Amino acid sequence: MSVKNHFFGSKIDYKKNLRQIWPSPPRIPILGSLPFIIGKDISQQCWEWRKKYGPIFALKLGTSSESLMVCGAALARELLVIKGYSLKTRQNPLFYAKELRLDEFFPPAMTTTAHVITQRQLLSKAIRESISQGEGNCVDRDSKYFLCQLQKRIKLSPKPDKSVGILETILECSVVCAISLGFGFRWSPQELNSAPEGREVVKLTGKFFEMLESFYEPTIPFSFLVSLLSWRTKRLRREAADVSKRILSVYSLLYERARQSFESENISIENSVAKTLFTSETNADLSDFEKFCLAGVAMASSTTTTSYTIYTIIGCLAAYPEWQNRAHKEIDDYLKTLDSEKDLLLPSTDPEELRNFPIIKAIVDETIRLFPVFPILDRIADDDIALSDGRQINKGQRIFFLYHSINRDTDMFKDPEEFNPNRFLKNKSNYDDFVPKVTWEKYGHSSFSGGRRACPGSQFALHKAMCYISRLLYCYEFKFKNNKVGLENIKAFQTGVERVTHIPDLIFKPRVPNLDKHLEKLSYLEKKAFV
Repeated sequence: MSVKNHFFGSKIDYKKNLRQIWPSPPRIPILGSLPFIIGKDISQQCWEWRKKYGPIFALKLGTSSESLMVCGAALARELLVIKGYSLKTRQNPLFYAKELRLDEFFPPAMTTTAHVITQRQLLSKAIRESISQGEGNCVDRDSKYFLCQLQKRIKLSPKPDKSVGILETILECSVVCAISLGFGFRWSPQELNSAPEGREVVKLTGKFFEMLESFYEPTIPFSFLVSLLSWRTKRLRREAADVSKRILSVYSLLYERARQSFESENISIENSVAKTLFTSETNADLSDFEKFCLAGVAMASSTTTTSYTIYTIIGCLAAYPEWQNRAHKEIDDYLKTLDSEKDLLLPSTDPEELRNFPIIKAIVDETIRLFPVFPILDRIADDDIALSDGRQINKGQRIFFLYHSINRDTDMFKDPEEFNPNRFLKNKSNYDDFVPKVTWEKYGHSSFSGGRRACPGSQFALHKAMCYISRLLYCYEFKFKNNKVGLENIKAFQTGVERVTHIPDLIFKPRVPNLDKHLEKLSYLEKKAFV
């Protein structure tokens, strides 16, 4: 079988030499392409290489096996959406080197297909039930807490133009919501901090994601370092084992506390993963260990990811005041149509009512396109995969999908490195002349992946972002303290498997008369609901 090589124009016999079909960045013996990586952001590096080596290329780091890097939208869609059945998740969720596995804490059974499916089903069910609950659900309470906590920080600032650190506020309130989604507790931020389990969760969530190192773990390109640097291996295992042990202990305590509340006649828990596990016969054969892990994973996965997404959206609104003004007008125009005598008419968390804010939704989508929280997804080919261009990916091949690059493919977006929410509006002002060669179903971008294993929490992430941002915009206008504008103010960098952002300090100005008093009253009513 001979096919013309798309990149080099030469004919290749696949049976004789499969490796020649993949272009690759420069390599040198032993080190591979490591010396040619500039900076610490592998996502940005692959975006630069994509311009030179095409939508798929081979990357060899050190003495490790070769990986395929997918950076093109058409190819990513073909593999994830059309042929996703031929892919499976990576075999080791914590460390690639087998010597660093923590099977005593996270046995291989926890990463089987059946377990992953159960996890996705439980999370999706909890999200649907929580959102459909309407006013008073965890996102509604969470976003109100956020406004009240933010106003407290603003009030405590010594000067009117004093900047306010907003990320800590978002993270604290997100944990409250995540615990509700995973275990069903209606905790306030104060109750979270007063409960030993709550304080431990806040402390450990960030550390857990730091354990999920990918490209920066030296045993990945050089597996021989595991035995050569045995002291380092032992230290890493001790650190990872300590975090894992503490995380599982907290999950177990929260799960047992939720079970006692569920069985009590006086205390109820909300719709959540834990409540489903208590009531569903489908999952009756799961062990307690598996059950509290499932509830804990649901909690962890809805904390830092959504927090950084909301934080980055706020940064984009500050960086583009013209879009912030359009969003303010959209909210004001809609709320004027409502017949209400409330002093503080916050936008609703009802999904149907949120559809009245297409400009805000476009801003959310554009931010997620440019700044995916998980910029890299890795998969293993379960079978040989024949591509539509005639090439083949071999069974067992590790494949990385670079969403940072896929979302910047000119076949999918015009001027992809610009911040332009118009691309997600039906009335695409100054954008109608562009006809994409590739479209991504459902979301319009690849940040939530695609196919049968698309992100199960995408609905929750979008809903929470819309609630937070619409209510924040109703209450405040804000800008960077340095008065600068533009995307260059938002710095993205990779830490572990996540890509987080940093924005300049913000200054907030209330848009609602007597906002301080209204939020004090709101805070009192929310506290009263827990008595």
